[in-house]
Amino acid sequence: MLILVELLKRAYQTLFKKELDASHRATSIGQEAASATDNSRATVQKIASPVAQKATTSGIQAGAINNDGVLIVNQIVDKQEERSVTPARIFIDKPIGFFHTEFEKKTEYEKKQIEHIYLGKWIRHQFILTNFYTYMDEAVVMSKPTDEKFQFQVVILRFDLSWEHRLNHLPIGDKFWAIGKLKRFGPYEIELTDCERIELPPSEAIALPP
Repeated sequence: MLILVELLKRAYQTLFKKELDASHRATSIGQEAASATDNSRATVQKIASPVAQKATTSGIQAGAINNDGVLIVNQIVDKQEERSVTPARIFIDKPIGFFHTEFEKKTEYEKKQIEHIYLGKWIRHQFILTNFYTYMDEAVVMSKPTDEKFQFQVVILRFDLSWEHRLNHLPIGDKFWAIGKLKRFGPYEIELTDCERIELPPSEAIALPP
């Protein structure tokens, strides 16, 4: 009986020792794995550091490294303030009749060679109203120059539709001052866009060509 008890005791001690050794081995493996993970993260941080610095200098702000060792980068978008800049208006210091005398005896080819000098520039002049109508988003004034020598010329003035109530009361034959951007021209017809009706003081009106 005593021999049986002793055998059972030794067997129990052997089993307990094996379990204890296995537990120690598992703990050691876990510590080694944790150490390897820490070393890996340290390596990622070391590699990511110059990348983050470079990103920061190029307008990108680097964040932190997350639990998976991934560099989190937050991009900064610099929004420039939108500014509405009105381009300078360059006026042609010529009377409307100039386009007849200058281009009447030129071919279309010759006109094409020099028309870029005038297209897109602005004209300020006095006109005689011959008709008025609206079309889509425009208020259109048909007119002719005040200079009797060139009243065969047709000048089309295209206003924004918001000008309708400031123009629809003008009778045929009424004289008015306006500015507009030269869209196309020829000896007998001129078209202006982005037009505005203006009121000029008598002194300034006299200084301008008729």
